[in-house]
Amino acid sequence: MSNSTNFRVIGGIEGGGTRANVTIINADTSEVLATVHKEGSTNLYQVGIDESCSLLQQLVKDALNKAGLDPSTTLEALGLSLSGCEVKETIEELKRRIQELYPTLSKEYVVESDTVGTLATVSGEGGMVLIAGTGSNALLKNPDGTTGRCGGWGHMLGDEGAAYFVAMRAVKMYLDHVDNMFEPPYDITKVKDVILTYFDIKDHFGILAYTYDDFTKDKFAGLCSKIAEEANNGDKLSNWLFIENGKWLAKHVVALCPKMSPELLSNGLPIVCVGSVWKSWALMEKGFMGELKENAQGHLTHFSLIQLKVPMSIGACYLASDRAQIKINKAYNDNSTVFFKAKL
Repeated sequence: MSNSTNFRVIGGIEGGGTRANVTIINADTSEVLATVHKEGSTNLYQVGIDESCSLLQQLVKDALNKAGLDPSTTLEALGLSLSGCEVKETIEELKRRIQELYPTLSKEYVVESDTVGTLATVSGEGGMVLIAGTGSNALLKNPDGTTGRCGGWGHMLGDEGAAYFVAMRAVKMYLDHVDNMFEPPYDITKVKDVILTYFDIKDHFGILAYTYDDFTKDKFAGLCSKIAEEANNGDKLSNWLFIENGKWLAKHVVALCPKMSPELLSNGLPIVCVGSVWKSWALMEKGFMGELKENAQGHLTHFSLIQLKVPMSIGACYLASDRAQIKINKAYNDNSTVFFKAKL
């Protein structure tokens, strides 16, 4: 392993509430030198700012080590695309603290939300990111740099369209049925059975342990994939839950329509879809399209849904190169694929 490099290195980290990935790139050749994935949260609201900084610097060290470079190599710039970094004051505090704790980690930093790094992976001309994983969030960026946001308020205040939201609605529907407060639109037997099996409980009282005593968002949201299985097997209520979830995801798009510039819409709005809930697109398409046709016409004429083919940390590297004013090859066309197109 060499003690120094004869080329410049830039890095990018995409970090969320459950996992993170880091990529380092040879800034002189645009070659990806290494990418490392790790489980666990880097969200400073969940782990604290000092722990977040420690995890971030360790990710860089791991990537340098994987690339066969000296772990003490100082990056030219490091892009941090992180959940929890939505507010200017938070961003500045994180930058200040990581520079204090690890002064030789990088010469420059750019800190943005995870949605910004996602969009940077596929486009330099703007678009929309719609996250539907454990939680949900949406970001719009116009070609002139103006932005709009919708959602991202977490499971206590939002997460509409996310895995947690599907799971929560299913559980609440079951409890309302038991209490005779609300009857679901279809037979609840399959959904009830899935809930009892997934949480390994005997009756509805058992759910309290997983919502209060031993609540974790990831565990609770995991119920969503089981409901998806039932929907794919033909259960009407499970299918209805996903149609409704499609509507809620589309509501993010509708909410941001007034902020979309004509330049962005001229070639069709690109929507980058992130998160495991998009694996159930076939179940959500009806609700998604119905909501857009009812409430987005007049703003939105056509759009495409896009999936990433590379880690979002690539986009964070692009942000870093821009900050350092280092020109690298940004292979947008190789980074993503379109899986759905439509006109309204």
